Amino acid sequence: MKLSERVHDASKKLAEHAAFSVVLLPLHSGLLWLVAIVATYFATTGRALIYQNPVLTAAVAFATFPALALLLWGVVVRVRKRKEHRRRHAENELIRAMATNSGLVGFCYQDRQPDISDRWAECAANLAKGTEISIAVFTGAETFIRAGDPLFDFLNSYTGRIRILLVKPDSPAFRQRIEDLSGGDPHEATQYEERFRRQLNDAHVFVRSLRRSPALSVECRAYDHRPIWRMVMGSQYLWVQHYRRRETVFKTPAYIFSRHPASSLYYPLEHVFNSRWAAANKSLLFLRDENGHVIDNMPDGAARPEVA
Repeated sequence: MKLSERVHDASKKLAEHAAFSVVLLPLHSGLLWLVAIVATYFATTGRALIYQNPVLTAAVAFATFPALALLLWGVVVRVRKRKEHRRRHAENELIRAMATNSGLVGFCYQDRQPDISDRWAECAANLAKGTEISIAVFTGAETFIRAGDPLFDFLNSYTGRIRILLVKPDSPAFRQRIEDLSGGDPHEATQYEERFRRQLNDAHVFVRSLRRSPALSVECRAYDHRPIWRMVMGSQYLWVQHYRRRETVFKTPAYIFSRHPASSLYYPLEHVFNSRWAAANKSLLFLRDENGHVIDNMPDGAARPEVA
């Protein structure tokens, strides 16, 4: 849920409490006036009637006690409503402070349309403001490798530096992710492996196509640790999702962090990417394109020994 939606909900609840108070306050005032009038009457001219008309006295007593009970009930309800309102207000303020101090500026679910499309469009617009993009993904599927992916068109028209981290094929991390998603089922494991290999080949073909642009500086490296974060980072904003065990990343929520304020989670996540980038080995990428040629980080035309 967006922060603006949370604020809207809080404002709506506050308005409901205010409307409740507007209705309840006149009722309380009226009951107090009624009690005051009855008390004044019995303190003066009505005192003699108590002795002369016991029926009237009983009727007044039966009418007064429910009125007082209703008044007391209203006061109790009002006090409880105020306490609940203050508690919720404090919670909303705490959530707002936490979101502000952590740099959180957006939240959405990957599988909810059209919200996710709007958020990806915002992500691309924010990335366009900087001169460097860093991407950490498992295979790049549903991110940039094919036409229709959220960042496919954007990266094809981008000018600047792009760093991409992909999983190393046949690494323990690659095998472990297949095991996590397949649950140990051999048939599903085979399907996942074939799918991931196709996606990695598509990712490398896409990277090679980007290198043809003189306006781009593109480098792709491979990591061999268990994937934790799916990250797309620009100079001002960072998109992050969690790779959960037993679930595809498309079922996990996306968080968008700004680099402001200084306490933002943008900075520790940026450190995570830079650390893994430094630890990754660009010579680990040995995949073949559709023509059977090895795809790696060597410039186009550079000699490279064939790898079986």
